[in-house]
Amino acid sequence: MSVEQHAINARTIDDATWQFAQERLLEQWSPEQISGHAAISPETVYQRVYANKREGGMLWSGITSSPQAAPDWIERHFHASQPNLAWVGDMTFVRTRAGWLYLAILLDLYSRRIVGWAMGDRPNEALTLGALNIALEHRAPKPELIHHTDQGGIYRSQGYRDRMASVGIFPSMGSKGSAYDNAVAESFFSNLKNELIHHADFSSRENARAAIFSYIELFYNRRRIHQTLGYVSPVAFEEANCEVLN
Repeated sequence: MSVEQHAINARTIDDATWQFAQERLLEQWSPEQISGHAAISPETVYQRVYANKREGGMLWSGITSSPQAAPDWIERHFHASQPNLAWVGDMTFVRTRAGWLYLAILLDLYSRRIVGWAMGDRPNEALTLGALNIALEHRAPKPELIHHTDQGGIYRSQGYRDRMASVGIFPSMGSKGSAYDNAVAESFFSNLKNELIHHADFSSRENARAAIFSYIELFYNRRRIHQTLGYVSPVAFEEANCEVLN
């Protein structure tokens, strides 16, 4: 990702860049520095990383050397005729009084079910691999499944790509800076925030984890109806089409 391609400021810095930069800050700051920040905001990231770049610092090392993005095999066709043909993934962050909590998800385009998710204190490869490994364990997809995300550096990491390759998954990525190319994942996060996050004041990451777990597994997957599924939940849709799953 070329920093020069962006007019960077506290309002327009893109999620992938500031998440990467936040992780680097967490790695570089001392415990004393971190203890003074309950949550590192995008504004803080902007101030630190932009100043560091101007001074020729090493904070940005790695951004411009990310592996090449995968082709877009989805091309905004967000429907699948069978389960485990195409998953979409993304990551978001949730504010708590104890700091940021990061959530990575994988969603099956067939039923809109969240098939893998993981939460952690940092937006790193371990987080996204956690979501991927849960999805693989629960769904056991056949080779040639399409795995679609944005062009975030975490999804380009060698470890993540190696894990996909080990089970025959085809990576797919939307165009840079276009939320529409990953609209279904973005829509899930919008629902999560409008229906839960924006109405909550989490005192700790543990409280946020419990609430998000309940939202995904007890409400969204099992009770929340979808127009695209004929006004049934993802689990009900899969159960009604169990012959396809089997």
